[in-house]
Amino acid sequence: MKDKKAFFFDIDGTLAVNGVVPCSTVKALNQLKMKGYYIFICTGRPYHYAYKHYHQYADGFITSNGRYIVYNDKVLMDKPLLSHQIQYFMNVMRKYHCGFGFIDQDKGFLEVHDESMAEEMKGAYYPGYYRTDFKDCDVSGYMFDIYFSNHQDFELAQEELKDKVILNEHFPHPSADATIKGVDKGDGIDCVLQYFDIDIRNAFAFGDGANDICMFEHVSHGIAMGNAIDELKDIAEYVTSAIDNDGIYNALKQYKVI
Repeated sequence: MKDKKAFFFDIDGTLAVNGVVPCSTVKALNQLKMKGYYIFICTGRPYHYAYKHYHQYADGFITSNGRYIVYNDKVLMDKPLLSHQIQYFMNVMRKYHCGFGFIDQDKGFLEVHDESMAEEMKGAYYPGYYRTDFKDCDVSGYMFDIYFSNHQDFELAQEELKDKVILNEHFPHPSADATIKGVDKGDGIDCVLQYFDIDIRNAFAFGDGANDICMFEHVSHGIAMGNAIDELKDIAEYVTSAIDNDGIYNALKQYKVI
């Protein structure tokens, strides 16, 4: 089919703000669904979180920054981190006094120095998701978040990890999520396009952060939100309005797909 199209949406700052999807975005997504287009959420969040909160908006999920992909309950990609990678990342974060949370599909492993932050993170998914009493050899996951008490520590860890990891900072929250180079959101998009035999010219990606740059490199139409970082806007085909100013709806109207 010539008119097969796929749309990929980041969550935080693109699809939703503090978990709330704007009414205009819901309207736009419903129109895409009515036309039979493929709608994928493309996020650093784990699958169970993305599905729980956003399953009504999408057919499929590229999660954990590209390492776990599901379409209608069928797993299309499953690439967890290897144990030696996890140990290396933990060593670097401990070296610079940073906390971390490794994120698996049904559990997480949390080590932070600030007890209030520990309580906040433990409530981020569901009770008991994060384990704080663990042995290093028990840690598993698809990605990790890094937590820091001062920005200098974060910058030092970021510098040491720069050849292996892209860190997407959650300003003003003192944390960042990690895309491990070798598998990213862009690779997830490639997997989906190949699986459904969709031409890259019919692929659209929406984002706002550093871990969305790789999305734009794997589609023909990269659309940056008005609230996006400058680095993403610089490589975007189109910059729409901000998320709270009907950004997704306005862009889809601009491209005449709704």
